[in-house]
Amino acid sequence: MDLNTFSPYVYFNEIDLSKYTVILNEIDTKFKNINSLEKYNNFVKEFNLLNKKFKNKDLIDIEENKEKQNEVIKKALHNYLFHNTKHLLFSSFAYALYKNSYDLIFDMLNINNSSKSEVIMIGHKVLPQNMDDIISMWIKENITIDDQNWKFKFGNVFSENKYYEAMLTFILILHLKITEDNYSLNFKKYSISELMFLKEKLNYLKEKIADFEIYKYKLMKQNNELDLENSQKQLLNLLNKLFSNIEAEINKKINSSEISKKCINELKDSFYHEYEESSDNIKKTLLMINKEVIKREKYIKENKKFGLKNKLPRSFFVEETNTYLGYLGRQYAESFIRGINTEIFKEILNKSENIFINELDGIIKEIGQNDVIIFSTNYSKILRNNKSFKHLWEIKDENYLITPSAYYRYENKNIPIFLFSTNFNDSKTFIINKQKFLTLIEFEPSLEKQYIKDNIYFYLQEIDADKENLILNLYTSFKIEFENDFKCFVIE
Repeated sequence: MDLNTFSPYVYFNEIDLSKYTVILNEIDTKFKNINSLEKYNNFVKEFNLLNKKFKNKDLIDIEENKEKQNEVIKKALHNYLFHNTKHLLFSSFAYALYKNSYDLIFDMLNINNSSKSEVIMIGHKVLPQNMDDIISMWIKENITIDDQNWKFKFGNVFSENKYYEAMLTFILILHLKITEDNYSLNFKKYSISELMFLKEKLNYLKEKIADFEIYKYKLMKQNNELDLENSQKQLLNLLNKLFSNIEAEINKKINSSEISKKCINELKDSFYHEYEESSDNIKKTLLMINKEVIKREKYIKENKKFGLKNKLPRSFFVEETNTYLGYLGRQYAESFIRGINTEIFKEILNKSENIFINELDGIIKEIGQNDVIIFSTNYSKILRNNKSFKHLWEIKDENYLITPSAYYRYENKNIPIFLFSTNFNDSKTFIINKQKFLTLIEFEPSLEKQYIKDNIYFYLQEIDADKENLILNLYTSFKIEFENDFKCFVIE
């Protein structure tokens, strides 16, 4: 059958094509490249939407063209089945290689002009005819599926498929006499995710070229002119050129792709979730001590901003690249919290009085055990080695809103110790009088309120001159006011 007789471009030939060339070219390309059920379903959905669009513009009568429309969808399904057959055949080739059936492989390679065949081959050929056909065989039904679910797998472990498909690829390239100078590959028909997948596959092929030598005598039996050493060089040159061209095409597609709001929100949401939930966030502990300890004030231009301005690859924010932004958001939150903690503790340190560990009980008595709380930037060995230091599991639940990291036992009182991450090189332990402490004043960091949440300015900026990166602006603004009778002691 001729799969292209009822292509979308032919179907829509009644309308003024000049105005819709780009749209029609895109859907036509998708029609010809339906190599998965997912792509078939997406095509049908887009095709129907396009029909509706043209109907609304009075450019086409859907009811009158219902039969032709059904033919396009029917041929789209045939396209999927045709690609599926090619994948089955490719895996059958690889299986024959796995089972050392070399004669069968070469019969299959020459099936179109085999003297043993009574069939005249017309129309579409299921055997790979060029580099584009070979490479498309690496695109499975859905490139994001777990390899273990691939339906044409064979062997005791799935990696055998991968290996023998690589060896088969080398045989096909040599059989078709494809070189770096005469290969053809239609980049446009591949999505970014498929190109990234192919890039990984080419890396794997390059790694396995040396293994191809074990087939030397089997291949020479079929072709006594085979020069294996020269063939391996030829293969490597071809793979390197393909790799380079695919990499360039990936960058080109990424740089021309729209930034995904979904990806931006994934990064932003994971950042704020970690920031709000982290027990390492000193603000949460300060609020537990006293709800009035943090105050909010309006934006002041002259105020110092604390944060960062980083470049992030544009590729992170193109959905097809499937970048896991949740982890990156958490990393930024952890780093941001650690930086804020460091700034706050620096100021506290400058106002604190140094003491030794043997003075601790006396200081607790002086402050009053009900008014003491201990903050620590990593546990000091001095504190951990003290007999009064108690791990969390040694103490029954004390019903704090935030679970302490440990306790210091003084007389009949368990004094909570809260641990915070900072950028200090050494550990410091602060013994704080809760009644004579500080106020944290947070200023709105920007006038652009749509980018502010929890007093943090979070904005991803596109720069026209830099197509490869986005700029992450992430900062806050605050200052500390100490009580007039501020009391804090530090053990370093």
